[in-house]
Amino acid sequence: MREIKVMIFRGDIAKLSESNFQDVVQQDAFRRSNGSAVQKYQYTCAMQRDRVGTVFGDPESVTFDFSVCVMKTGQNLFYEKLQDNGTDQYSFVFNAIFDDDKLQSFDQAIMVDGYIVDVEEAGSNDNEQATIRVKLLASQMTYIHKNNDQLTLSIISQ
Repeated sequence: MREIKVMIFRGDIAKLSESNFQDVVQQDAFRRSNGSAVQKYQYTCAMQRDRVGTVFGDPESVTFDFSVCVMKTGQNLFYEKLQDNGTDQYSFVFNAIFDDDKLQSFDQAIMVDGYIVDVEEAGSNDNEQATIRVKLLASQMTYIHKNNDQLTLSIISQ
């Protein structure tokens, strides 16, 4: 299968797309083998508006809830990040197209800078894989279109 609907990677997909997929260091982070296919995801991002529709104030807290299938063996990135007090970058990549293991293009992406606040096992389909549910509290989100148009939204003042 060359196309996967939604994948999550650790890292900033904007840096890779800015280099037109030529940055070798960034390419390694966005290989199919370094990502996880997202089974389900949900988030709501809302801002306050006045009567004429002008945005004011900070956006409300944004929590990404998503499920991924992971290998049971070895360390799991999401469990490890629960113990970390700092933010990390996660890229949700939509309609990723791969050539072998290498990311060639995508339609859109959301890069989330935030904190993993909850991880729980949601089920197991065999002895090697498990489905986990993850909650990610966003401090900043960047929407990225495939032609590298970007919109960044700061949510939590750092």
